[in-house]
Amino acid sequence: MVLSAVTVSSAELVVRDAQTLLLAEPAGFSYHLDSPSYTGDGQDGFASAAAFEVGGRLSLTRPGDQIGLVLGLDASLHQASGGPGSLRSFLGLGSVGLGWAMTDRWVLLGEGRAGLGVSAIALNGTAYSPSFSASGQARAYQARVQASYFVSERWRVLASVGYGQVDSRYSSRGITLAIKQTGWSAGIGVSYAFSRDPVSLK
Repeated sequence: MVLSAVTVSSAELVVRDAQTLLLAEPAGFSYHLDSPSYTGDGQDGFASAAAFEVGGRLSLTRPGDQIGLVLGLDASLHQASGGPGSLRSFLGLGSVGLGWAMTDRWVLLGEGRAGLGVSAIALNGTAYSPSFSASGQARAYQARVQASYFVSERWRVLASVGYGQVDSRYSSRGITLAIKQTGWSAGIGVSYAFSRDPVSLK
Protein backbone atom coordinates (compact mmCIF):
# COMPACT_ATOMS: atom_id res chain seq x y z
CA MET A 1 0.00 0.00 0.00
CA VAL A 2 2.87 2.38 0.79
CA LEU A 3 4.54 1.64 -2.54
CA SER A 4 1.24 2.23 -4.37
CA ALA A 5 0.77 5.60 -2.69
CA VAL A 6 4.28 6.69 -3.63
CA THR A 7 3.74 5.67 -7.27
CA VAL A 8 0.49 7.62 -7.62
CA SER A 9 1.81 10.75 -5.94
CA SER A 10 4.92 10.75 -8.18
CA ALA A 11 2.84 11.20 -11.34
CA GLU A 12 3.40 14.58 -12.98
CA LEU A 13 2.55 15.93 -16.39
CA VAL A 14 5.65 16.29 -18.55
CA VAL A 15 5.11 16.26 -22.31
CA ARG A 16 8.01 17.27 -24.54
CA ASP A 17 7.47 14.81 -27.35
CA ALA A 18 7.65 14.19 -31.08
CA GLN A 19 4.83 11.96 -32.26
CA THR A 20 3.43 10.25 -35.33
CA LEU A 21 -0.08 8.89 -35.90
CA LEU A 22 -1.91 6.87 -38.55
CA LEU A 23 -5.65 7.61 -38.58
CA ALA A 24 -8.84 6.38 -40.23
CA GLU A 25 -10.78 9.41 -41.49
CA PRO A 26 -14.40 10.01 -42.56
CA ALA A 27 -14.83 8.99 -46.21
CA GLY A 28 -18.20 10.65 -46.83
CA PHE A 29 -18.54 14.28 -47.83
CA SER A 30 -21.05 16.94 -48.77
CA TYR A 31 -20.45 19.33 -51.64
CA HIS A 32 -21.61 22.50 -53.35
CA LEU A 33 -21.09 22.72 -57.11
CA ASP A 34 -21.32 25.93 -59.10
CA SER A 35 -20.91 25.57 -62.88
CA PRO A 36 -22.33 27.21 -66.02
CA SER A 37 -24.76 24.31 -66.49
CA TYR A 38 -25.61 23.35 -62.90
CA THR A 39 -25.59 24.78 -59.39
CA GLY A 40 -26.54 22.67 -56.39
CA ASP A 41 -25.65 20.68 -53.30
CA GLY A 42 -25.24 16.97 -52.73
CA GLN A 43 -23.54 14.17 -50.85
CA ASP A 44 -21.13 11.45 -51.91
CA GLY A 45 -18.32 9.38 -50.47
CA PHE A 46 -14.92 7.91 -51.20
CA ALA A 47 -14.24 4.22 -50.65
CA SER A 48 -11.64 4.95 -47.96
CA ALA A 49 -9.89 7.83 -46.23
CA ALA A 50 -6.83 7.99 -43.99
CA ALA A 51 -4.36 10.49 -42.56
CA PHE A 52 -0.72 10.38 -41.52
CA GLU A 53 0.51 12.94 -38.98
CA VAL A 54 3.88 14.02 -37.64
CA GLY A 55 4.07 16.59 -34.88
CA GLY A 56 5.06 17.57 -31.39
CA ARG A 57 3.56 18.39 -28.00
CA LEU A 58 4.84 20.58 -25.16
CA SER A 59 3.32 20.84 -21.68
CA LEU A 60 3.59 24.06 -19.67
CA THR A 61 3.58 22.84 -16.09
CA ARG A 62 5.44 23.23 -12.83
CA PRO A 63 7.22 20.38 -11.04
CA GLY A 64 4.61 18.15 -9.40
CA ASP A 65 1.65 19.29 -11.53
CA GLN A 66 -0.55 16.43 -12.73
CA ILE A 67 -2.79 18.65 -14.90
CA GLY A 68 -1.72 21.43 -17.22
CA LEU A 69 -1.72 23.19 -20.56
CA VAL A 70 -0.35 21.33 -23.60
CA LEU A 71 0.51 23.04 -26.90
CA GLY A 72 1.04 21.25 -30.20
CA LEU A 73 1.96 21.54 -33.87
CA ASP A 74 1.25 18.92 -36.54
CA ALA A 75 1.84 18.34 -40.24
CA SER A 76 -0.93 16.12 -41.61
CA LEU A 77 -1.36 14.36 -44.96
CA HIS A 78 -4.96 13.33 -45.75
CA GLN A 79 -5.71 10.88 -48.56
CA ALA A 80 -9.16 9.73 -49.77
CA SER A 81 -9.71 7.51 -52.80
CA GLY A 82 -12.13 5.20 -54.56
CA GLY A 83 -15.72 5.88 -55.52
CA PRO A 84 -15.97 9.21 -57.38
CA GLY A 85 -12.21 9.82 -57.50
CA SER A 86 -9.47 10.92 -55.12
CA LEU A 87 -8.61 13.81 -52.81
CA ARG A 88 -5.36 14.69 -51.09
CA SER A 89 -4.77 17.48 -48.57
CA PHE A 90 -1.67 18.63 -46.73
CA LEU A 91 -2.38 20.62 -43.56
CA GLY A 92 -0.46 22.41 -40.86
CA LEU A 93 -2.35 22.41 -37.55
CA GLY A 94 -1.90 24.03 -34.17
CA SER A 95 -3.48 22.69 -30.99
CA VAL A 96 -4.23 23.80 -27.44
CA GLY A 97 -5.32 21.30 -24.84
CA LEU A 98 -5.41 20.08 -21.26
CA GLY A 99 -3.28 17.13 -20.20
CA TRP A 100 -3.63 14.88 -17.17
CA ALA A 101 -0.96 12.50 -15.86
CA MET A 102 -3.23 9.79 -14.46
CA THR A 103 -0.22 7.73 -13.33
CA ASP A 104 3.51 7.88 -14.00
CA ARG A 105 2.83 5.93 -17.24
CA TRP A 106 -0.66 6.96 -18.41
CA VAL A 107 -1.38 10.44 -19.82
CA LEU A 108 -4.76 11.69 -21.10
CA LEU A 109 -4.92 14.72 -23.39
CA GLY A 110 -7.96 16.62 -24.66
CA GLU A 111 -7.28 19.24 -27.30
CA GLY A 112 -8.79 21.53 -29.89
CA ARG A 113 -7.02 21.84 -33.24
CA ALA A 114 -7.25 24.14 -36.25
CA GLY A 115 -5.18 24.55 -39.37
CA LEU A 116 -4.77 25.52 -43.00
CA GLY A 117 -3.28 23.86 -46.03
CA VAL A 118 -3.47 22.94 -49.69
CA SER A 119 -5.55 20.29 -51.41
CA ALA A 120 -5.95 18.58 -54.79
CA ILE A 121 -8.97 16.69 -56.11
CA ALA A 122 -9.52 14.48 -59.16
CA LEU A 123 -13.07 13.33 -59.93
CA ASN A 124 -13.94 10.72 -62.53
CA GLY A 125 -16.17 11.62 -65.44
CA THR A 126 -19.67 10.14 -65.74
CA ALA A 127 -22.35 9.98 -68.42
CA TYR A 128 -23.74 13.23 -67.02
CA SER A 129 -20.61 15.20 -66.19
CA PRO A 130 -16.99 15.47 -67.39
CA SER A 131 -13.98 14.63 -65.26
CA PHE A 132 -12.76 17.39 -62.96
CA SER A 133 -9.37 18.02 -61.39
CA ALA A 134 -8.10 21.08 -59.56
CA SER A 135 -5.98 22.33 -56.68
CA GLY A 136 -7.24 24.53 -53.90
CA GLN A 137 -7.07 25.51 -50.26
CA ALA A 138 -8.21 23.57 -47.20
CA ARG A 139 -8.92 24.38 -43.57
CA ALA A 140 -9.58 22.03 -40.67
CA TYR A 141 -11.10 22.06 -37.18
CA GLN A 142 -11.13 19.20 -34.69
CA ALA A 143 -11.71 18.26 -31.05
CA ARG A 144 -9.66 15.24 -30.03
CA VAL A 145 -8.89 13.00 -27.05
CA GLN A 146 -5.58 11.16 -26.94
CA ALA A 147 -4.39 8.56 -24.44
CA SER A 148 -0.74 7.54 -24.19
CA TYR A 149 1.20 4.92 -22.25
CA PHE A 150 4.94 4.82 -21.57
CA VAL A 151 6.30 1.45 -22.67
CA SER A 152 9.83 2.59 -21.75
CA GLU A 153 11.54 5.64 -20.28
CA ARG A 154 11.23 7.57 -23.57
CA TRP A 155 8.70 5.81 -25.81
CA ARG A 156 4.91 5.98 -25.62
CA VAL A 157 2.17 4.25 -27.57
CA LEU A 158 -0.80 6.46 -28.48
CA ALA A 159 -4.51 5.99 -29.19
CA SER A 160 -6.60 8.88 -30.48
CA VAL A 161 -10.25 9.61 -31.28
CA GLY A 162 -11.68 12.90 -32.51
CA TYR A 163 -14.50 14.66 -34.30
CA GLY A 164 -13.86 17.37 -36.83
CA GLN A 165 -14.29 18.93 -40.24
CA VAL A 166 -12.10 19.63 -43.26
CA ASP A 167 -13.35 22.22 -45.77
CA SER A 168 -11.71 22.51 -49.19
CA ARG A 169 -12.48 24.64 -52.23
CA TYR A 170 -11.45 24.18 -55.88
CA SER A 171 -11.90 26.20 -59.08
CA SER A 172 -11.11 25.21 -62.67
CA ARG A 173 -12.56 25.87 -66.16
CA GLY A 174 -15.36 28.03 -64.79
CA ILE A 175 -16.39 25.40 -62.22
CA THR A 176 -16.20 25.94 -58.47
CA LEU A 177 -16.47 22.97 -56.10
CA ALA A 178 -16.60 23.15 -52.29
CA ILE A 179 -16.11 19.92 -50.31
CA LYS A 180 -16.94 19.42 -46.63
CA GLN A 181 -15.70 16.26 -44.84
CA THR A 182 -17.19 15.90 -41.37
CA GLY A 183 -17.08 13.03 -38.90
CA TRP A 184 -15.12 10.85 -36.51
CA SER A 185 -11.50 9.84 -36.85
CA ALA A 186 -9.48 7.33 -34.84
CA GLY A 187 -5.90 6.18 -34.91
CA ILE A 188 -2.82 4.80 -33.21
CA GLY A 189 0.77 5.95 -33.08
CA VAL A 190 3.99 6.36 -31.13
CA SER A 191 5.81 9.26 -29.52
CA TYR A 192 9.32 9.90 -28.25
CA ALA A 193 9.95 11.98 -25.12
CA PHE A 194 12.99 14.22 -25.52
CA SER A 195 12.86 14.98 -21.81
CA ARG A 196 10.74 14.12 -18.79
CA ASP A 197 11.91 17.13 -16.76
CA PRO A 198 9.14 19.73 -16.18
CA VAL A 199 9.28 23.11 -17.92
CA SER A 200 9.48 25.84 -15.27
CA LEU A 201 7.02 28.74 -15.50
CA LYS A 202 9.00 30.94 -13.12
